[in-house]
Amino acid sequence: MWTYAYESGQVKAPIYEDVVKALKRWNEAEVPVYIYSSGSVQAQKLLFNYTAAGNLIDYISGYFDTKTGMKQDSDSYIRISDSIGFKYDEIMFLTDVAGEANAAELAGLRACLVVRPGNAPLSNEASEQFSIIKTFDVLFCDDGALSEVETVELSGEETDIKNTATATESVDELIEIIPEKKIKL
Repeated sequence: MWTYAYESGQVKAPIYEDVVKALKRWNEAEVPVYIYSSGSVQAQKLLFNYTAAGNLIDYISGYFDTKTGMKQDSDSYIRISDSIGFKYDEIMFLTDVAGEANAAELAGLRACLVVRPGNAPLSNEASEQFSIIKTFDVLFCDDGALSEVETVELSGEETDIKNTATATESVDELIEIIPEKKIKL
């Protein structure tokens, strides 16, 4: 049913404009992007093939779902890191769920929380533990290069954002993993 709805054009997956720009920039810089979602790999491919911004499938290097493991289990991130061939600390993981960010950090990945309208509020602990961004635009310098350190204003507090990451789209459980490859930071 979902396949028909997407293929017929009746359904288009919403996606944030800054995510589309980021995917294109990472693609130009040859930075691979991976999705880890509680939705099936098939569902992820449908979403990225039929977005409101068009087909974005070519910007995604690979997909992972809960067959890899639960998203709040650090072993899942170790399995993903091992399967894509990057060291744990070479990967930035972006999510809107603090428990997932914590599991990724426990596995040795860098993690950042993405705050979007409609997300559940963050605990004080999560706000202090993780870098927080509201848009992927802060991940790039004006010349399009990846930003090393940016400061983002969030609820009156400044939060340092280090290095690179990518985004969720409006479907909250979509998460991308981006190894920092061929980018001097």
